Formats: sequence, structure tokens, C-alpha cells
Amino acid sequence: MVGSINIEAPSDLKLPFIDLSAEPDLKQGTPRWDSLKSQVRKALQDYGCFEASFDRVSSRLRTDVFGSLEDLFDLPLPTKQASFPPEAFPQGYLGRPPANPFFESFGLNDPHLLDVVQNFSDRLWPQGGNPSFSKNVHSMSKKVSELDQIVRTMILESFGLEKYVDEHMCFTNYHLRVMKYEVTVATSETALDPKTGLKVHTDKSMITTLCQNEVDGLELQNKRGEWVKFKPTSRSSFVVLVGDSLHVSHFSIRRVFLFCMTRYLSLARMHASISSIKASILIRYICDTWL
Repeated sequence: MVGSINIEAPSDLKLPFIDLSAEPDLKQGTPRWDSLKSQVRKALQDYGCFEASFDRVSSRLRTDVFGSLEDLFDLPLPTKQASFPPEAFPQGYLGRPPANPFFESFGLNDPHLLDVVQNFSDRLWPQGGNPSFSKNVHSMSKKVSELDQIVRTMILESFGLEKYVDEHMCFTNYHLRVMKYEVTVATSETALDPKTGLKVHTDKSMITTLCQNEVDGLELQNKRGEWVKFKPTSRSSFVVLVGDSLHVSHFSIRRVFLFCMTRYLSLARMHASISSIKASILIRYICDTWL
């Protein structure tokens, strides 16, 4: 679902915060598991998304991944364009389309598989690849896939669909999309650009897990149709969103979960020198399951 963006000063939003850290008692059938399962279902009913804490992704790994992504986006344009042929989309590079010249991104299927990430790295750094990039992106992707599997298992169990969990997991496809938004600076003398950012949309996937650097740009639409800016409770957290595919996967889910409308803005009021304003980088881990 796509629409135009009317940029206004949104209020801040605190999503439900759910701690899915891998403590010893985070096991199926335990009281903690059942409690968190109920929290996940209620959050998706009320918001279509929630903020998740997940300690398997350390702050060091998170920092290293964003450092690797800065190296990726700093590559020369011809190198980025050669990562995949155009017909391979959504894999490969999407760079600064006319409709959104502040935006560029890369896509990669199966980022949780090391050989896939290494092959991607070899395309971009042909003189021996980039081992640290491969290690960081693969490690992060593998751990986020574990978070995704926990969430989907809890969702299915909450609807009494336990017998379908194994089959559901076997048909999972993952896609990694990393996006960079150059910041558009607005002063009291300049108007805001209504084309800035990613347009209003719902994700077509089953589950999307978002991770953004310290530059906040994610906004969500509440039940009243108001746009609210997401302010993370923790800089080490993720945002887990329900995609369109999950709504159509089972009639009971379609009746219960809220569609999550999002947009992403890269907009800043000038309060310091332009050189001190950092570009926003957003990581999207997209899960689809075909049965």
C-alpha cells in the first residue's frame, strides 16, 4: 500500500517492549515462554509490531555490522552496480532512483549462509573479498534468523497451530536489505521536501525484523491514522513487524493481527554543522515462508 508523504512533526511512540533474550528458561513449554508468547500476540494485535530485545546480538557485533555497511556504501558507484545484474533484483544494488535521490540499498538472498555472503563480498571486493564484512554480515544474519524463528513459533503456538511449526520453518526464505538514507537538512528558511524518505507502505513479507543505527527515521501509523515516530527503548533492540504474507497465511491470523503501516524519513533540522549530521542506515531482515 503506497501513498504520498505529508511530513509533519510526529509524536513519539513507545512500542511494546518484549525481552526475548536467550536466558536458560526461554524454552518451549516453560512459564516464561508462555508469558512471552502472550505478549507477542497482544503486541501484534494492538500494533502489528513490537520492539524486541535479543542478547544474542551483542553491541560489538551491531557496531561492527554498521561499520561494514558504511564500507559497502562507500564503494565506487560502478563497483556497487556490478554486484548483481539488473535482472537479479531484488538482489544487488538499487541506487538513488529519480523518485528518491537520497536513498540507496543492497539486497541479498539467504544472508544466513556464509558461502552466499562470501560470494557477495567477492563481487564487491574482487581482490580477495572482504573477510570482516562477510563475517559480520553472516553472524548478524544468522542470529536475527534465530530471533525470527522464535517469534514465528510463538505466533503459531498462540493460534494452536503447533503441528505446522516444523513444516513452516522448512519452507523459510530470508532476504537481507540494507538501506542508506542521506539526511536532508531543513532550516527555518527552507521548506521540507515532501518526497524525502521511503513512502508509506506495508511489508509484503511474512515477518520483517528492522535494525537501525543511531539516526532514528522509522515512523508507524497508529490505529487512529496518526503518524508517530518510533523512539527505541534500547539502542540494541530490533523492531519486529507483521507483513502482508502472514495475514493471508491463515484465516485466524488475518482476523486478529493489525496491519503495520510504516514509512522512513531521513530529515533533520539544522542544529549543528552539516558535516556533523550522520546518514541513516537501516537493516531489514525479511522472512517469507511458502507452503
